[in-house]
Amino acid sequence: MAMTAVYAKQTCVVQLSTGGSHLIVEGALRDSLLSQVAVDQPALFTATPPAAGMGHVSGRLAQYLATYPGGP
Repeated sequence: MAMTAVYAKQTCVVQLSTGGSHLIVEGALRDSLLSQVAVDQPALFTATPPAAGMGHVSGRLAQYLATYPGGP
């Protein structure tokens, strides 16, 4: 299986099998091979990188995601 960079389509909280939860910010980058969330919930992700002004991605959020692509 090849690794693919995927981006969150929307901000969401995913319940983990360990009982915890994980916040994913819209536009956050995930690795489709190593991120269990991206594997388990493929409908939440897209291969298209976010752009400022698209959806809820403001210029400020786009800048934040460029600096911290994995989100918080």
